[in-house]
Amino acid sequence: NILTESVRLIYGPDYRVEMSYSMKNNRSCLSIEMVEETTSGIVKREIGGFGGGMADTIATPLRLAVIVGAKQVSRVCFLDESWSFMDEDRIPLVAEFLNDISNKLKLQIIICTHWDIIRERADASFSVTKVNGKAIVKNKRI
Repeated sequence: NILTESVRLIYGPDYRVEMSYSMKNNRSCLSIEMVEETTSGIVKREIGGFGGGMADTIATPLRLAVIVGAKQVSRVCFLDESWSFMDEDRIPLVAEFLNDISNKLKLQIIICTHWDIIRERADASFSVTKVNGKAIVKNKRI
């Protein structure tokens, strides 16, 4: 549900994610497909057929689900440049998804990003710059 929720929020209500588990050559295999309901019928494509933005939209919630399912780890997720290949028009939706999923799953998400809109919607934001060979950290908002 988390995967479909993220895809629908960012790409629209006509999309969903389907996963199927199988055994191939005595190895477990998880297949992830993006399903789009169109006026011509249902179109399915494996995740490898999409760009980086769609891959991040599926991979990041999967990471979050693993954290939630692993009871022995703290509920903190570090994301480095997730959604770096996303088109700019969808980034506000990504920021909305991150805030929403963080609240729903009671997770702290720490993300390194160049997207201003994600930083602007964060609870806290820090800027790191290099001056004379030293990293300078500035707190933008708490």
